[in-house]
Amino acid sequence: MSTEGTKNFQYGRIEASLRLPNTTNAGLWPAFWTLGSSIATGTPWPNCGESDLTENWSPQVLNGPGPGGNKSTIQTAVTGGVGTGASYTFPPGQLADTKFHAYGVIWSPNVMQFYIDDPTRPFLIKSLNDLPSGDPWPFNAQIFLLMTVGVGGTLGGSTTGLVNPQPLMADYVRVYWPSAVTKPTLGTPPSISGKAGATTGNSSSFTRVLHPEPASANFLAAPDASCAITTADADPLNHSVANSSPAERVTVSVTTTANSVLPPLRFYPKVRIWLPIAIAGLLALTIVGLVRRMRSGAWRFRWMLVAGWGYSLES
Repeated sequence: MSTEGTKNFQYGRIEASLRLPNTTNAGLWPAFWTLGSSIATGTPWPNCGESDLTENWSPQVLNGPGPGGNKSTIQTAVTGGVGTGASYTFPPGQLADTKFHAYGVIWSPNVMQFYIDDPTRPFLIKSLNDLPSGDPWPFNAQIFLLMTVGVGGTLGGSTTGLVNPQPLMADYVRVYWPSAVTKPTLGTPPSISGKAGATTGNSSSFTRVLHPEPASANFLAAPDASCAITTADADPLNHSVANSSPAERVTVSVTTTANSVLPPLRFYPKVRIWLPIAIAGLLALTIVGLVRRMRSGAWRFRWMLVAGWGYSLES
């Protein structure tokens, strides 16, 4: 199943109720996932962005989660095919191949929260802050949905042990459009006026209020900024996410380095070697220039004498 060319989506909550085939043995590779729609206009994978709401394969192949678990990841230009994500383990008696489960993601600008069955309890939160330096966040653009069952392949593995495999069964696929929510109250944090290399006085904290309860907010540092954002009682899944705890505080810290004093030029090893040579060369050029000027002046004086002698003969 694919919505490419039929329907694109941007932000909201995406959820599918699925019963996966049994992946105890190698062979099958079921997944419910997304790709950036820009892949159709020339943005290659993984630069276009891929998010895997559920991806399941046998423990016999690269330690797959099997029927007792799930793997969710995001894949970007730098993280590539490995991606960055987390595994989920089902409670006893709720295997992926014996029960329908809701696999979903709450998708907002610069942040994605993955969950199973309960959208208020994500097990994986990924944001712009989690990407390596220089890796652009591709998930603020439109995407399309895919539901596939790979047979064999990189994670499917050998198909030798497949005997009457189960199908992937879908009860529904739903997309909930995003709605306006009350902005968090940020208070009036003091400004930061730290000195270069300072280890104190280079941070600012404030208590935020979220409405309605329960709720969460994601605080992001600007790209390539020299500051870090942390939250007191931070969400264990992501240090930049603040939850509904009334006492939770957000702290912004600026990292600075001490100014270095440049030593005099004569102390640099290369300068000590080349400076005498440069001075000697400058003196040589000066002497050559003076000699040329003196010679040029002497010739001019001789021509003046010759010219004067000729004038006297004529007169």
